[in-house]
Amino acid sequence: MKHLIQSFRIIVLSALSFLFFACPPKCNNQLIVISPIPDSILNLVPYVDGQKVCLKHSEGTQIVFDCSRRRHTEFDDFDYGCGNSIEFEVDRTILTPEYPLPEISLSIKKISEDYVDMNLWFAGGNFNFIFYENKVDTLLEYVIDNHIYINVWALKSDHYNSYLNQPELLVDSLYYNAEYGVLRIKMNNGETYDYDNSCKN
Repeated sequence: MKHLIQSFRIIVLSALSFLFFACPPKCNNQLIVISPIPDSILNLVPYVDGQKVCLKHSEGTQIVFDCSRRRHTEFDDFDYGCGNSIEFEVDRTILTPEYPLPEISLSIKKISEDYVDMNLWFAGGNFNFIFYENKVDTLLEYVIDNHIYINVWALKSDHYNSYLNQPELLVDSLYYNAEYGVLRIKMNNGETYDYDNSCKN
């Protein structure tokens, strides 16, 4: 009889262990809603939906880009569904060229109440404007074709991966301000794409 009771206890404990691991306790997660991106950050991107944007290659070719700008909400679920999830706003601008070049993508994400991430991608080069302070020079004046631009960011790409037909040709640096957007994109071979104010909308 004693042996039977002991065997019964083993069976019950095995069954309870199986139920515990097969059906873990429900996660006590919650949705955290982040407040919208402030206008002070949105205004750092001067492009509007439907706009034409022009850059001029250093050899003289004018490249026209069609602008698309959208704002939407995204979700991020931490810890594989067992932690808190966040709802945050994303503002994304895509400049699509009418010439066989990669598009320019610029996104702003507010993923916490005190963190706003703003990135520009072009042809495998990535530029972070706000939180890689060691990559951002002091806002400066910059001259292109005898025109002086003020409050300019000068950034070096923190990611190198060519998506052009020439794999050795990489994006090196970017000059940008909040009034005109992209002022100059410089490649590692010295070629440039410069803001062209002759573009008609």
